[in-house]
Amino acid sequence: MALRGLVILMGAIPAGLWVLEEYVEMNVQPLRWVMLAIGTICTLYALYDCIHDVLCKSINNSSQGKSDAVMFAEEFCGTSRCWGLLWSAIAVAATIGAIYGITVLSGPC
Repeated sequence: MALRGLVILMGAIPAGLWVLEEYVEMNVQPLRWVMLAIGTICTLYALYDCIHDVLCKSINNSSQGKSDAVMFAEEFCGTSRCWGLLWSAIAVAATIGAIYGITVLSGPC
């Protein structure tokens, strides 16, 4: 029940900000900042997850289950470390892009 409420809240916040921007004249665009923050948080979590799977966690531990990289390496060619490092590089590029979007492309406050 709590999860359902959280999902509804996370959908209602951007919707409410969108309605607020449409009907209230403001100098600040709160929807833009909230969406940039959500995108940055998502990319930072993806980066953390890739690094955790590749560097910190045992790759093929039976108690923790197989990581994404192990299952992907079994399905396609390559090693799990190779796939994990590739995903980490993509996550780093996305994080840099998100931070660049917030600092440079977002315009004046």
